[in-house]
Amino acid sequence: PEARTTTPHTMSGKNSPKEEDLTHDDTDSSEESSEDVKKKGRMGLRVKKNVFGKVMSSGLGKRIIPPHARGLLKSLRSIIARVVDQKTAKDIESNIIKLAVKAKICVDEKKVNENDFLRSDVPLRKALDIIVDLYNYYGDPVSESMKRKFVQVTNLMTEVGKILRELFKPHVQSKTLGRLDGIFSTLTNAKFYQSVWENPNTGKELDDLVDSMSTYLQFNY
Repeated sequence: PEARTTTPHTMSGKNSPKEEDLTHDDTDSSEESSEDVKKKGRMGLRVKKNVFGKVMSSGLGKRIIPPHARGLLKSLRSIIARVVDQKTAKDIESNIIKLAVKAKICVDEKKVNENDFLRSDVPLRKALDIIVDLYNYYGDPVSESMKRKFVQVTNLMTEVGKILRELFKPHVQSKTLGRLDGIFSTLTNAKFYQSVWENPNTGKELDDLVDSMSTYLQFNY
């Protein structure tokens, strides 16, 4: 199912008979028309919020995540919970889902072309490729070469975040941009990746994460 929003139509053309009776001069008519537009704009905003809220509360939000990416989202939450904390992991998962819903709405309303969002997939795949390669070194002491790879991952993730921010910024509120920043504050931190490889208890989570990344990388848009 797709989340859809309705765009309110502003009144135009001649006034209805009732409105003409209430209109005393051109100035009053202009003011009333302007107020009508404002009211309808507020109504449209409420409709969008209601649609967004219903999608999130009904569980449809997760289904907007493509099937090949759901395992990646789940394993990402698990490993963040292991090396950071449960709250951060839950917040990041929730914010990714909310942003996916927002992206769907932007595409449906033709505010953003779907291919524009796919631009962020290019640096994302490069970052995942590096992480998959680094998996072979889990359990070894973290070398300077590995640290440089972690920095490469963070630089690529920074590029992903930058692309998404540019696409979302004209069409969403600052709260949504804050969610985006919250996600990438972790994913663009080289110490986060290093802590995963240094932790002797992240083997299972990292194994699941790399498996889900491999699944994602096999899918081509």
